[in-house]
Amino acid sequence: MSWDGKYVNERVYHTFNVGDEVYSEKRYRALSRDKGYIVLKCYKPSGFIDTYKGIVIDIKTDQGHISRYATSYFKLTDKQIRINKLKRILK
Repeated sequence: MSWDGKYVNERVYHTFNVGDEVYSEKRYRALSRDKGYIVLKCYKPSGFIDTYKGIVIDIKTDQGHISRYATSYFKLTDKQIRINKLKRILK
């Protein structure tokens, strides 16, 4: 991964729910840019100190592998945002 000029404490790490559809603004080898991927797991990696802000997600890549990525480069898709709004309204 290339250096983007931001340290861990300067990045914004999003928390996603299992089953949310997310996309990446960054190009990875195993992921297509702006394509939706389903979150399999979202968690703070074990072994990190409590003050560490990093949160990671596990998603299934285009090749079919389950891989771990930092959530700072991912956002909810427009479809998922609409679904979340509908769920809040119907509560």
